Amino acid sequence: EILRTFSAIDGREYAIFLFYPVTSIWDAWGWRYLFPPSWRSVPIHSLFMVRLAGEAMNNLTPFFDMGGEPLKAALLHRRFGVPKAAAVSATVAAKTFLFFSEVAFWICGLAPALIFSPTTAEWKWALSLFCAGAVVCGHLLYALQKKGLFSALMRVSRRISPNARWIERLREPLEAVDASVKQVYRGPAWPSVSRPRIKVIG
Repeated sequence: EILRTFSAIDGREYAIFLFYPVTSIWDAWGWRYLFPPSWRSVPIHSLFMVRLAGEAMNNLTPFFDMGGEPLKAALLHRRFGVPKAAAVSATVAAKTFLFFSEVAFWICGLAPALIFSPTTAEWKWALSLFCAGAVVCGHLLYALQKKGLFSALMRVSRRISPNARWIERLREPLEAVDASVKQVYRGPAWPSVSRPRIKVIG
């Protein structure tokens, strides 16, 4: 069925398949800048394949486009030796920057739609509130990560289940991830500016 569908596509229409590789290469390039400096030698094509595997898992699992993120971190650690905390923090920060870029994309698309399309006032208010809510959520997520998102989740889990042993087992690894995430956001000036810009361009 897939081959039959491809055979019916006009030759010029195959150009649409170029969009995903181009944006994904930009995304992989920006992702590499989220690694510690000593691990930025991972080839772009390898990061592209890791990203492809993770996105495939995202599309197969019903976890709000998050099901493939642990796979990305695991592949970075197992195939390229990136430390676990650095692999997880880079994946978390990359997803955060991706959310920022999607919000910017929504706003850029909705702004002219609200101005020029024959949309009712109710829809304009609803879409405007949606964009404002997305911006607020993104800011809160960024602020929580800078303060220690996983440590905060651990504290909440400890209050809910104070005797759970798994909480204590995960405490040190998650604190290491929080420290690594903070380091990503507090990096040198040029990489700190370039990371989100490269991600947004992608």
